[in-house]
Amino acid sequence: RFVNRPDPIAMPTLPQCRTFRYTRGCRADCIWPICVRYYACQLFPMREEEHMPISADLNGAVTKLCQDLIRTPSVNGRDPERAVAEVAANFARAHGLWVDLPALDPHRPNLLVRAGPPGNAALLLVAHLDTVAEGEISTWRHAPFGAHIEHGRIYGRGACDNKGGLAAALGALVAAKHLELPFPILLAGVPDEEAGATGTLGIKYLHEMGLLSGRGAIYVYPGNRELVIGHRGVLRLVLRTRGKAFH
Repeated sequence: RFVNRPDPIAMPTLPQCRTFRYTRGCRADCIWPICVRYYACQLFPMREEEHMPISADLNGAVTKLCQDLIRTPSVNGRDPERAVAEVAANFARAHGLWVDLPALDPHRPNLLVRAGPPGNAALLLVAHLDTVAEGEISTWRHAPFGAHIEHGRIYGRGACDNKGGLAAALGALVAAKHLELPFPILLAGVPDEEAGATGTLGIKYLHEMGLLSGRGAIYVYPGNRELVIGHRGVLRLVLRTRGKAFH
C-alpha cells in the first residue's frame, strides 16, 4: 500500500510514475532499490521505452557485491570502515563510475559515487558503511559474515542494515550510467552511523566540505513495505532492559 499524497518537494504521487515497480528488498534475485526509479523518473523524465537497463549479468554482479560487503566486517567501534569502502569503491570504478573517498579520519572514510555529468547532484542516495556487532555467534542460523544465500535471500550481518541497500544503490547507478542523465546522481556512503548517527565523520563532514547536494534524497534501506517520504527528526531515549539482544 502507498499513500497518495505529494511528497515534501512536490513530486507527483507514486501511481503517476509509470516506471515505478515495487519488490521486496534483500532478495538475491531482486536487490534493486526500486524507489530510485520513482525519484529518478521525476527528476530525469524518461519515455516508456527508456527504462533503466537491468541485465542478468548486472543483477548477478550486484548480488556478489552484496555478499562481498557482508564478508568484509565493519562493526562500529571494532572494524574501521576503510576496508568495506574500498570494496564498494572498486566495484564502482570497475563499472566506470566516478569515485571519491573523502575522510575526516583516514581509517573511516566516506564513499562518494556519481553517475551522470559533473556538477551538483539532483538526486542524493545515502547509505552507511558500518554495522552493529554480530552478537552471540551460536544464535545465528548462518555465519554472520558468510553472506550465505538460501531460498533467494542473503543472510549476514548488515544484509539489510545497510549493505544490501548500499549494493542496490551502486547497482542502480551502474544502470543509470547508460542513460543520458542531464544532472548527476550521487551516492554517499557514510561511516559511524551505528554509534548514534551524529554525522561527525559522515554527513556533517561532507556538508562542511561542500560535497553534498540534491533536490531529492533517498536513504537506501531495503525491505520496507512502504515508501517513507520524510520524517520529523530524532528523539533519543535511554532505556534499560533485560533479555536477548537483537537488531
